[in-house]
Amino acid sequence: MAREYLNSDWLPFTKVTVYASTQKYVLSMACKLLLGLEYPGEVGIVSELFKRTMPGLLAVLINLPGTPFNRSIKEGKKLKLELLKIVEARKKMIPKLKEREKAGSGFVDILSRMLLEGKAHFKSDMEIVNNLISFLLSSYEGITAAITTFKYLSELPQVYDALYREHRNIAKSKSPQEKLNWEDVQQMKYSWNVICEAMRLIPPTFGTFREAKIDLNFAGYTIPKGWKILWSPFTSNKDPKCFQNPETFDPERYDRDGLLPSSYVPFGGGTQMCPGKDFAKFVMLVFTYNVVSKFRFRKRIPDEKIIYLPGPRPEKDLPVLLQQHQHHE
Repeated sequence: MAREYLNSDWLPFTKVTVYASTQKYVLSMACKLLLGLEYPGEVGIVSELFKRTMPGLLAVLINLPGTPFNRSIKEGKKLKLELLKIVEARKKMIPKLKEREKAGSGFVDILSRMLLEGKAHFKSDMEIVNNLISFLLSSYEGITAAITTFKYLSELPQVYDALYREHRNIAKSKSPQEKLNWEDVQQMKYSWNVICEAMRLIPPTFGTFREAKIDLNFAGYTIPKGWKILWSPFTSNKDPKCFQNPETFDPERYDRDGLLPSSYVPFGGGTQMCPGKDFAKFVMLVFTYNVVSKFRFRKRIPDEKIIYLPGPRPEKDLPVLLQQHQHHE
């Protein structure tokens, strides 16, 4: 799917806008892997409703007509209804899904897998829908991580070259039209280091909330039981006690330096670990591999700023100039 998308939406052009095109791809990939929907025709409704829901995710909780929070509630309800329709339609296909599973033929999407195991793990269709939305949220983190990764790759040619070499070594072990498999993705260690470093310097979220279960002391302050706490990765991700030269983009730090426990948690930790972590990782690595294998790119706005709405995005959506690789590279 990544090849198909790049061939239609990137290859014919010398200029693309990274934010819009990456958002389109990642949500389409999510709809394919999660729901079994085909690109580009079937994914439109779900991805559009999801995009309309996101702006109110961290909005001020004022539920009045016209506010971002109110609009997101309405779009979120529409999204859940649309996903319920898909779940109900897929449930009617369970006998065929079981036959395909026995035969070991064809791709089984996550929704189909949930339904095949539903009696043991899920109490209702709405619980399945809520799990699907959690995965979609993970894919949205994949969008922001991919965008910030491309930002740094366009600024740091030495990092790009090292990443390209890793991808070329994987490509040389495969036939030209052979697709990536899980073993290939597992080899992308430097690629994942690059993505992790991009998420460290530009976190996918400005922070997360937790509730104090007991009275506790932190840095000389007393936090009473029941108070809400906002943890910001902007402080811990750039703490020199946790990261040497914290302002430097250094993907090799994850192999060279031992990280302190819980010092870097882009997907949360413990019981609050994001359930879609591995899914988001897979989507990010596959997309980055396909883009870097085909193109070099250069920012058209060198000093473009990153803003948060609510996640990070380039102020002008990161327009870039594309240059296709030649076969001898």
